[in-house]
Amino acid sequence: MTVSVPIEGRWIEAQLAQLKNMDHMAMQIIAANSKKKESEIEAAIQAQTILSPEEAKSWGLIQDIKPTYMEPGAVIIGVNIPPEKEQKPTAPYSSRSPETVKN
Repeated sequence: MTVSVPIEGRWIEAQLAQLKNMDHMAMQIIAANSKKKESEIEAAIQAQTILSPEEAKSWGLIQDIKPTYMEPGAVIIGVNIPPEKEQKPTAPYSSRSPETVKN
């Protein structure tokens, strides 16, 4: 069974504009922190290039390549912040039904 979902052209155009904006922001961030020209960065983004650690270092995006994520014997400590308790808004009305309210 095939279900057709109509897609509005304006919605697709808005999504495309957001993607282009994100690509442009990524290009600006990489250009500000790398040794590459914007044209090279733009081509890499358009090609959805994934850099190896060595490539990232040659681009100037990282300073060092570590063979392991953590030092041997290191301990990861997780910090969980409990969510704030949801406060119920105070209502200006009674939760009782009109039949149960006596005057």
